[in-house]
This record gives sequence, structure tokens and C-alpha cells, in this order.
Amino acid sequence: MKQRIFHFLILLFLVTPLFAQQFEGSYKYNNDSICFTGDKVIFNLSDFSALQSQIVGEGTYAYDDNFLIINTGDYSGNKSSFSKQELESEEQASLSVKGIEGYPFSGALVEYLSKSGKPIKSSISNEEGLAEFNINDKIKTIKVSHLGYNDIIFDYDPKSNFEVILAKHNVIQNQTVLIELKEESDDEIVVRLLTENFVKGKSKEKALDKELKRANKANVLSKRLKKEYVSTFYNR
Repeated sequence: MKQRIFHFLILLFLVTPLFAQQFEGSYKYNNDSICFTGDKVIFNLSDFSALQSQIVGEGTYAYDDNFLIINTGDYSGNKSSFSKQELESEEQASLSVKGIEGYPFSGALVEYLSKSGKPIKSSISNEEGLAEFNINDKIKTIKVSHLGYNDIIFDYDPKSNFEVILAKHNVIQNQTVLIELKEESDDEIVVRLLTENFVKGKSKEKALDKELKRANKANVLSKRLKKEYVSTFYNR
């Protein structure tokens, strides 16, 4: 009997920290939010730089000694997309850029990339959202970007025109996001984004310490988020 109780206490000791590391509910401050459901998390955070662009993503998480490690997967919110239309000219092609609402998007950077990923040329979408370019067999991919929006890269087809829809925020997918997270109380957490692409390498502890020192040296600021009782999933 005593042996069974001893085994039970050992099991309880091992399991309790795992449950203590789980969060639940939505935490928010202004446009920043982190929402936990079971082992899943959805985040919308400014990158803590002076430009204040937002990053969004979702995935599973682990909480380890004040580090929130998020393994992101496919994002179910708005993402940039593209479509192809039949080419009307054998020499000139066009690319139109629009926002999610369907309006022309001016000022987007359009880069025409070689097989090695180097720009062959670039252009800026005009007030009508158009960027025209000459057909070139050396072009392999096209990248469309704008500060604060989800970049998109897609394969070039010399027989097509293109239409690109740019979604707001930088969408993080299939990367590991590292956040320093401390619980101030039952309804308040303090977060600091350390990196959008954490690579643990051979030693996770050394990698965590390296990212923490880098953030301290760069004076990356923390933000205080408060728990909400109405779930907030996306800020579209």
C-alpha cells in the first residue's frame, strides 16, 4: 500500500508542472493579442520595433521557464494570394495588386527573381495597382511585398498575367516563434517577442540564452496584456 502511495506521489509530482504550464483564454492590449485554447495558440503581435508592424500566426506551444515556444503551422486567417489570367500580348505582361477589400494597391514592391532568387528587375505598383514588365525567360519567381503586409512569392508563368491580393500583417507559418512570457497575475501577462524564427540547434538552453541576450542588448521592450473574457482570435 505504501509503495502504491509513493508511486502515486511521484506521478503527481511529474504531472503537476505540465498542467501548471498551460494557459487558457485571450490576453489583449490595443492591437496585440495572444489566445490560448488547450495546447493551441493564436497570436497577433507588433514586432516591437519602431515601425510597429504586426506578425500573426497560430500553432501548438510549450511553456518552458518563462519562454513561450510556438511551433506555427498553416495560418487560417487572411493571407496574401495570387491568380493567373490569360496573357494578351506576347511581349508585355502585367501584374495588378489589390487589397483584401478589392481596391487597387499602389506602392507595392514587385520583384522579378532569377532561379537563384536574385532580382532581375523590380517595379512599383501605380495608383491603379498595376506593374507592367517585359516577358523574360530568366524570371523564375515573382515577389510582391509592402511594409506591414504579408509578402508573397509565386512561380512565374510567361503565358500569364497576374493578380495579387495583399493581406495585412506579416503571416508566420512553419517557423518557431519565441516569446518571453511572465505571469504577473491570474489575468495579466508580460510578453516580449524574442524572434520569429527560433532555431534551437544542438542545445536548446544555449539557443534560448542567446536570443534573450540579443533582445536585452537591442533593448527590446516588453508589453503587458490583460485577460479578456470574450475570446479575440484575429485582428483582420
